[in-house]
Amino acid sequence: MGQPFYCFGDIKSPDACSASYFTLVRATSTQVVIGAAANLGLVIEFSDTAIFSMGVVNIVELYVLLPVVKRELETYMSRSKSTQFQSAN
Repeated sequence: MGQPFYCFGDIKSPDACSASYFTLVRATSTQVVIGAAANLGLVIEFSDTAIFSMGVVNIVELYVLLPVVKRELETYMSRSKSTQFQSAN
């Protein structure tokens, strides 16, 4: 058999995965209850804020991973210009 899959690195406890899943489900259900009880304007503002914050994190990660992407792109381009890639024809 292959290697076992661990959600968080080498944490060998299955409780870590189930606890994180339970936390995610609990947070989502709490948001649904709050969303149902709040007015629509507040829910839309919260949704916009959450989407904006996810976008900011992605832009920061783009800058962090830029050297890796650049290196991999240069490797790919050099391999594509050489004979390592066969044409489909």
